[in-house]
Amino acid sequence: MRNIFLSCPYIKHQNFDFSLVKNNFKSIVDFAICCIENNYYLTPWLQVQHIKAFNLPLDRPSFHPPLIYGYDCENGIFHFAAFMTNGKYEFSTMSFTELEKSYEGYPYIDIFKHHLDHTFHYEFNIDLIVKQLNDYLYSTNSFSNLREYPSLINYPNYPSILGLEFYNIIIYLLDKKIKKERIDVDYRIFHFLFDHKHIMKKAIEYMNNHGYIKNGNDLYQTLNNLEEDCIIIRNKILKYNINNNIDILIDVRKKLLKVIGNEKKIFTDILNNVRLNKHSKDNAIFISNRGIRFTTQANKLCKCPFSDYDNTMKAKTQNFAIIDFKEGILTYIMYNTSKILNII
Repeated sequence: MRNIFLSCPYIKHQNFDFSLVKNNFKSIVDFAICCIENNYYLTPWLQVQHIKAFNLPLDRPSFHPPLIYGYDCENGIFHFAAFMTNGKYEFSTMSFTELEKSYEGYPYIDIFKHHLDHTFHYEFNIDLIVKQLNDYLYSTNSFSNLREYPSLINYPNYPSILGLEFYNIIIYLLDKKIKKERIDVDYRIFHFLFDHKHIMKKAIEYMNNHGYIKNGNDLYQTLNNLEEDCIIIRNKILKYNINNNIDILIDVRKKLLKVIGNEKKIFTDILNNVRLNKHSKDNAIFISNRGIRFTTQANKLCKCPFSDYDNTMKAKTQNFAIIDFKEGILTYIMYNTSKILNII
């Protein structure tokens, strides 16, 4: 399993083949202690039914990679964190014996270390933000923009759901449960709904403070309202998992449909208000799902390359995204070809 956070420049990751562990250490216990002594976390895949803290029946095999971060030789235990049987991410312990019994020689083991890469310098990339927002709205693949995972979602045997389309899956799963065709509703996806809106609020706040967006305060408040709606939905799902009242799921479904509509609008509004050239308000170009709007000054400096262009200064097409507008040069990318083009 490849995790997207492996591309983080502040995390050092190594992948050990099982044969290296087997041939160089007496046991998985010795390997784990060696990793921790060298300030590494490790996430071996374990049959966690053999670990008491998970409270699973032995005849129910369950594989999971807990994060092991400490050990106590005196008491013969490892400290770890994981999603437990109740679905909560918790801290607990396992004995040395439990680790040995639960580890069955999975092909590899991932180890991680906090690593300050002083050569890495991050710069806020408004062009990438615009591209990803468009990808989210139109459910296209953003992973091609990530330096280490250009084909992360291109596995033909594992079809993926991208962007706003994932709401369709949530609705589908809720419908299955409402019709009593499905046993569990995994509430973790509803945590992600809330987290996504919370992170987008942070992004809008930053963009507003640094001149990348217009009407930032209004957009922030609208996102805040959307975040509150997602918190309510999340809490209702938690309540459902306690009392199994189907009426709660019916209500959640209605609220989700409302969230979908509001989310499409707010993300379109965000794109409409993005200032791609933050240094020039007069030359601003704004993107929407209906096309591109030029300010009057921008229209004077740049001849619009699109034939369907009228006095409302709107290019009626969805097949491109603006990359930059500077000194009268419009740089855009065609979605279908991924080619960068410049037009004066």
